[in-house]
Amino acid sequence: MKGHVLDLVITRSFSSIVSSTSAYPSSISDHYSVVFRLSSASPVPPRAVKQLRDFRGLDFVRLETDLSSHLASVDTTLDVNTMVGQCEHAVLPTIDLHAPLTVRMKVCRRKEPWYTHEDRALKLRRANEKRWRSTKLEVHRQIFVEHRTAVNNMIKRAKRAHYESVLSSLDQRTCFRVVTTLLKPSGIILPHSSNTDALCNDFVTYFAEKTQTIRMQIRTTLTNDEDYSNDSGPGSQRLSNELDRLLPTSEKEIKNVIRLRPPKTL
Repeated sequence: MKGHVLDLVITRSFSSIVSSTSAYPSSISDHYSVVFRLSSASPVPPRAVKQLRDFRGLDFVRLETDLSSHLASVDTTLDVNTMVGQCEHAVLPTIDLHAPLTVRMKVCRRKEPWYTHEDRALKLRRANEKRWRSTKLEVHRQIFVEHRTAVNNMIKRAKRAHYESVLSSLDQRTCFRVVTTLLKPSGIILPHSSNTDALCNDFVTYFAEKTQTIRMQIRTTLTNDEDYSNDSGPGSQRLSNELDRLLPTSEKEIKNVIRLRPPKTL
């Protein structure tokens, strides 16, 4: 673990994330160095289906001819909605013929706040990498390495400038909260399960049963209120859960409510 110090290595008994653990005496400190293998991969970003058409290699002369021949059958004497429907039926098959719809998988990455338009434009210029991987020439590899280094340095500068501006514009309490988030990022803790589908079904069953329990409790409460109202006699006031009117408040009451609130809620 380069650049990190671990005082203790703890894993679950059924987990195999840590292997080949051994301790070696250090010549610099009186602590032993714990060396181990960590079988943990980087989190895979989620993927989404993306539909697109390639309009770059179109033959516009042929496209214009096909559109003209298909749109000639549209009846211009009909109402607008009918004409729009006929135009759609005439244009879509032509577009599918010249630029068919293709489906691709898109990697959904989180947009970091320190990315600027210049950073995105520079990061998207990956032609050097593609050219090097296709030609395998040394000169193209050097160009790609220089480009990659420039992109990484620009991202580091943008990230540093972003957090400097954020920390300088916050109060002390919020500043400590941001620093804590940077030093100790909170992760999503889920119960250990070898079957993701089973874990999701357990969550669904739990919340469904909880919702059903709450509904039954509400029905029981309403039933008890009705029994109480019926047993109280004909002249008794019936219990109601409805809010039928609002009483006016005063400036003094509002001031008292504000004074009782903690400062962080104001």
